[in-house]
Amino acid sequence: MSLLESSVGFLSVFLAVINGIQRMDVTNIMGSVMSLVRALGIVMVLKLGYGLKGLMVNQVAVSVISMVTLTLLVRKYFPAFSFRPYRFHRGIFQRLFEYGYKVQISRISQMVNLQLDKVLIGHFVTMGMVGFYDVAAKISSAIKLLPLMSLASVVPASSQLQTEGDDERIVSLFYRGSRYLLSVSIPIAIFTILHAPLVMATWLGAGYEQAAVILRILAVGYSLNAAAGVGLFIALGVGRPDMEMKYGLLVTVLNLLFSILLIIKWGAYGAALGSTLALTVSIIYFMVLFHRYLRRSTLEYYRLFVKPLVLSVALALLNYGMLHVLGVQIQGRVQGFMILLIQFISFFGVYTLILMRSRYFDVYDEEMLLSRLPFLKFICVGKHHELTG
Repeated sequence: MSLLESSVGFLSVFLAVINGIQRMDVTNIMGSVMSLVRALGIVMVLKLGYGLKGLMVNQVAVSVISMVTLTLLVRKYFPAFSFRPYRFHRGIFQRLFEYGYKVQISRISQMVNLQLDKVLIGHFVTMGMVGFYDVAAKISSAIKLLPLMSLASVVPASSQLQTEGDDERIVSLFYRGSRYLLSVSIPIAIFTILHAPLVMATWLGAGYEQAAVILRILAVGYSLNAAAGVGLFIALGVGRPDMEMKYGLLVTVLNLLFSILLIIKWGAYGAALGSTLALTVSIIYFMVLFHRYLRRSTLEYYRLFVKPLVLSVALALLNYGMLHVLGVQIQGRVQGFMILLIQFISFFGVYTLILMRSRYFDVYDEEMLLSRLPFLKFICVGKHHELTG
């Protein structure tokens, strides 16, 4: 089983090659189909009573199908491809190794940071609080990952632009991509921060008030991490993984330092605050490094925060205030879900309307958005202002 999974990991280089030619549509379809096959297999083996052995066989079958599919896809897009170990090229290996080990250090740092606070809370506080922290961390991770799902093409696109020597388009890609990302990640974070108790009560029921507080703290740091997503992906695309590596190492050191100091004083809340402070300081550091590479001022980037942040806070406070003025009481998880859904729709509906009218996006942005979301046509004002960026 482990050997087979290692083989699938080896074939992930094929997946990267297909993504590298910007055929994420192909790999996304493959991923969706494999997930469906895995889910159907799990249901089938459990219904037939095969238990744990059946689950293992199902996973092996899915892994084999994935291996064969990846191999066929690579042969389709690269007909001349062949596996010849004797054609080992030392120079290429050295370049890949120098790039790869920096990426791996960054990934290891991420893994450490995801688990570090839980270990510290278990040691300094109680194991019971680890559960509350884990629930909040999972929601915060979802807040971070949801906006980043659309950025898969940034790495190959920036790599191609760098190969062509088109630095100005790399700069444009960063600011335009960051504008899109911030317009989504900021309102999601603000909405979650203000409605954290309602989110927890709807998802898990009563008794998770402490997790709601932790969620509010973590959502700040995780959303800032998401906001830097375009810069992190471009850094990888232009062959500068050292920037992400330095960022990851700094987060780990600061998280350990801040969390220990603050856990002793405030328990699990201190761990969340330590993580948020570590992420905030490290993101600022990364942005300094990245803008030095771009030869641009960081102020230009931070200006992109203003409209989405001010608008999100104002609307969320209004949204939150209306809930309390009306004296709405949560009577069960179903009612909580309905209230949360109404709040979500009203918040993001008004937010989208005002942001599009505020000329946060330029003509190019609006045309691109309209090509994918035609229903926004009635609120776009692109024809009334000039193209920028």
